[in-house]
Amino acid sequence: GVSERQIRTLRGRLRHGGAKALIHGNRGRSPANRCDADLAARVVELAKTTYAGNNQAFFTELLERDEGVLLARSTVRRMLAAAGIPAPAPQRRSRHRRHRVRRAQEGAMLQMDGSNHDWLEGRGPRLTLVGAIDDATGRVWGVFRPGEDLAGYLELFSTVIAENGVPASVYVDQTTIFLSRRNTPERVRTGTTAIPTQLGRLLDRLDIVLIQARSPQAKGRVERLWRTLQDRLVCELRAKGISTLAGANQVLGYHLAFHNRTKAVAPLDPTPAWRSLPPDGSLADTICWTYTRVVTPANTVSVDGTKLQLEFPAAHPGWARRRVEICRRLDGSWYARSFQETVPATPITGESGRLAA
Repeated sequence: GVSERQIRTLRGRLRHGGAKALIHGNRGRSPANRCDADLAARVVELAKTTYAGNNQAFFTELLERDEGVLLARSTVRRMLAAAGIPAPAPQRRSRHRRHRVRRAQEGAMLQMDGSNHDWLEGRGPRLTLVGAIDDATGRVWGVFRPGEDLAGYLELFSTVIAENGVPASVYVDQTTIFLSRRNTPERVRTGTTAIPTQLGRLLDRLDIVLIQARSPQAKGRVERLWRTLQDRLVCELRAKGISTLAGANQVLGYHLAFHNRTKAVAPLDPTPAWRSLPPDGSLADTICWTYTRVVTPANTVSVDGTKLQLEFPAAHPGWARRRVEICRRLDGSWYARSFQETVPATPITGESGRLAA
């Protein structure tokens, strides 16, 4: 199995150097790119302690990002295998139903959902991650909340719009937070089963199209995101010893920034589909709870047991008996809106009508 040319080479070595010359020159030498034994021991120790439970791909990324150790994934795999640390069992993929091409423009559609999971692994309260993923690029935004609630979605919309603009559409499941239905015989007969919700009215104000999926598989991109974050983010929260909601949100922002840098893709169409806010309101005045109320002769309204005093300038006639829109911002402040005019609203406490501190 040796060529004639190689035979001539070997014969020349044998003639000039004897039998020792037939031994390969690199025998017994360490490879020039061999990893230091101390470095390998450090990697194995981190895999057993700080980053225990991480899959090997994410562990390799964390070594580079947080420890300054730049290694190939295959090198890390060999180190861990030599130390008897097997790779975690691969996740089983669900049955693929039908391929759907990504939206071409960033901001054309956001898939939104909430993931109720033991993110803190018993170290703190059980949290829900309310998140959104851009269908065209895979960019992710999210916020931890005690549950999948309206406040979480409003905060999420506020973050997305502040960074980018208003998306053209959102793709969600059948949760009643976005659209509620009441199938009474009268409503079915008149075709008015859909009941507007706070989020539904927000989408109408911003002209965002609501698309509701009929199954979890239909919005597979955000469902696969949850599987990825429940594998990676949980390990990072564990490594940093996070046990509170505030701490989880701080790590989440850091993790998603890294995720978007490494996992997001370029859109097919470089022209974004984000739109600007309507010119008649700021972001804080747009992303809010809204209620319709009739103003009393004393220029007060009541919302869920909270009595509010509308604050008008001295010469203003007031809005007595007028139907107005009462709004509560994310920071807890109130204001009233009628046509294009807005005035502050202050909570009142006690029978004497003293303003709340």
